[in-house]
Amino acid sequence: MWQWQLPPQHSHRGRRVLAATLTAIFVVGIGSGVTVARLTAPPSVPSAAAPSLPSATGGGGDSAGASPGGGSADPSGVAAKVTPGIVNINVTLSGNGGAAGTGMVITSTGEVLTNNHVIDGETSMTVQLPSTGKTYAAHVLGYDLTEDVALVQIEGGGNFTTVNVGNSSTVAVGDAVVAMGNALGKNGDPAVTSGHVTALDRTITASDQSGADSETVSGLIQVDAPIQPGDSGGPLATSSATVIGMDTAAESSGQSSQAASALAYAIPINKAISIVRQIQSGKTTDLVHVGNTRALLGVGAQDSAGGVKVIQVQGGSGAAKAGITVGSLITALGGQSIGTNADLRNAIVKHEPGESVSVTWTDPGGQSHTATVTLSTGPPA
Repeated sequence: MWQWQLPPQHSHRGRRVLAATLTAIFVVGIGSGVTVARLTAPPSVPSAAAPSLPSATGGGGDSAGASPGGGSADPSGVAAKVTPGIVNINVTLSGNGGAAGTGMVITSTGEVLTNNHVIDGETSMTVQLPSTGKTYAAHVLGYDLTEDVALVQIEGGGNFTTVNVGNSSTVAVGDAVVAMGNALGKNGDPAVTSGHVTALDRTITASDQSGADSETVSGLIQVDAPIQPGDSGGPLATSSATVIGMDTAAESSGQSSQAASALAYAIPINKAISIVRQIQSGKTTDLVHVGNTRALLGVGAQDSAGGVKVIQVQGGSGAAKAGITVGSLITALGGQSIGTNADLRNAIVKHEPGESVSVTWTDPGGQSHTATVTLSTGPPA
C-alpha cells in the first residue's frame, strides 16, 4: 500500500503492528532477488511523498516464466465492459494521512470487493464511480488479513452495475488478460493494460525492511500486464471481460514508486468471492473479521529475541494502563506464546474491542509481569 503519510502511531494487526515505523507499501519477492509491492497509491494531492519499500522473499507455483501463447485481448473493448463495475477508493487514515486504491462492485446494492491493505487503518472512505463521476461515502463490512481481501459497502444510491465475475479455476498459463485500476490514485477513468498469465499458484511473502513480520499469500495468478500503485483491488479480466482475479502486488525495482511493473500478481476471484461469502454470513472466524473496527492493544513493536519488543505505547491504551512500557518484551497474549509480530497479530485478531485478555511481558529491567488488558477499538486492520 502506498500512502502519502504514515499511518497512526499505534499497533495494527499483522503487518501493521509496526504502523508507526512502516509505510503502507509492502514488498514481496519471487525467486532470486525479485521484489514486488502492494499497489495502493496516495490520493491526488500535491507533493505526495513516496515511501521506501520494505524487503521480501518468495517462490512456489507452476510454470513460472512460461511464454504466453493465448493470443491477445482488446484492452479498450474489455475496459468498456468492465469499467461500469469499477470504483476508485480513497481513504483517510488516522493522523490525517490518506491512500487510494480500486474496488469492484459485486452486488447491485453496492458491495465492493477490494484488498485488505487498501482499507487498512481507514477512518473514513469514499468511492468514485468513473463511469458516472459520482462519489459516495462507504464503510468496511469485513476483511481477511491473511488473504488480503476486504468487502466494502457503498452508502446511498442503489442498482449499481456489477463486474462480470468469472471462474478462476479455468485460468491457464498463456491466457490473455487485461488489468485495470486507479493507477497512482488519479481517479477518473481506470488505467488499462494488457498481457498474459505467466504462472499459476504463486506464493509471495510480505515483510518489513528488516525482513521481520513476514506474511505470506499463496495461490496467486502471475501476469505480465504492467500495473502501478493504486491498482490494488482492481480487476484482472479475460478477453471476454469476465473478472478472474484481483490485482494485488507487483514487482518493484525500488528505484521509483510510480513506475509500472510488468510482473504482477492477482488473487484468484474464486478465492476472493469465497471470503466475501464468509463476511456476508456475518460470522467472525479466526481469519475473517466482520465489521469496520478491530481490537487494539495499543503498542508499536518489532521482532526481537525471545518475544516482541515494544517500541512505542499509545497513551490511554490498555497496554499503557497495564504498565507496559517502551522496551518491554511481550511474550504471551491470551494464553498464546508470542515470538513475532505475526504471532501478536494472530493472537489479537481473535478478540473484539472491549474484550479483556491476559498479557505477559518482561519489563526493561528484566522483571516479568502478567496483567489483564482491556482491548480498545481501532480502525480496520
